[in-house]
Amino acid sequence: MFALENLFPGPYFAALWFYVASAAAFFVYLPIHIREASRLADGSGLTTGECMGKEGPAARAASSVGRLSAACGIACNAWVFAAAWSYFGRPPLQTINETLVYCAGACALLFLLMDAAYRIRLLGGPVMLAPAGMLVWNLAAPSAAAREIPPALRSTWFVPHVAVYMAAYGAMAITFAMAVAALAAHYLARRDLWAGVFRRWSDRAARVAFPLLTAGLCIGAVWAKSAWGDFWSWDPKESWSLASWLFYLIYFHIRAVPGWAGTRSQWLLTAGILVILFTYVGVSRLPSAESSLHVFETSPAGR
Repeated sequence: MFALENLFPGPYFAALWFYVASAAAFFVYLPIHIREASRLADGSGLTTGECMGKEGPAARAASSVGRLSAACGIACNAWVFAAAWSYFGRPPLQTINETLVYCAGACALLFLLMDAAYRIRLLGGPVMLAPAGMLVWNLAAPSAAAREIPPALRSTWFVPHVAVYMAAYGAMAITFAMAVAALAAHYLARRDLWAGVFRRWSDRAARVAFPLLTAGLCIGAVWAKSAWGDFWSWDPKESWSLASWLFYLIYFHIRAVPGWAGTRSQWLLTAGILVILFTYVGVSRLPSAESSLHVFETSPAGR
């Protein structure tokens, strides 16, 4: 009864279908845009890659549908989040079920912002599958009520800490989708030009995600200092949060090493999502996390 899809099914499933529609529109956009760019290149003497920045009418229509659907999905996502906040009388950022809803909206919003800055809509299809997948995953996620936050942790740092971290995870999902696209372009399509473009986009997405991850880590440390008097207590969740931060820090250093700037760096970004997923949902399954103050979603009772 505590799952947000049960409490607010209308806007929840509307957000899901808008994300699916957005992904479908961008998957349609991809071949149309490539075909139009190839046609333009034939008549201008330029390469297809050089013409990719220009959209024909059909591609423009498909991308407009994709972006509009994504925006509508974000609006419905925000509706669920605001309604849940009003219903529970607290920020809906405690359970896996709640944070997945927020993370889906953050992922879709970051995609639109990055598209406005870098025009990454060519990969809008796989990227928009990420927020849709989060909401589908949520249907099977634990729906127990959140445990009451201990008095020491009732702080103004709670919302910014969790919100920034979930936004970072949304950006990491975009990074993962682009890294997979880069690997597919290299190994399957044998299009190194496209692989290079996708690598640049995945690196830009990682550049967006890493500062958010860093901010979340720092806010958590400040919160811990105000609650317990120490910046760090080596709680399992804290340790794995640090491990995921170090993983991406290693990526930014190792991509500058000769031989690692190409497909190897993309394999690192692809593997990085496993570290993120384990930090997000795997750590709470460890026996050492049973007493962790970072795990609030396992209690079957209480509102």
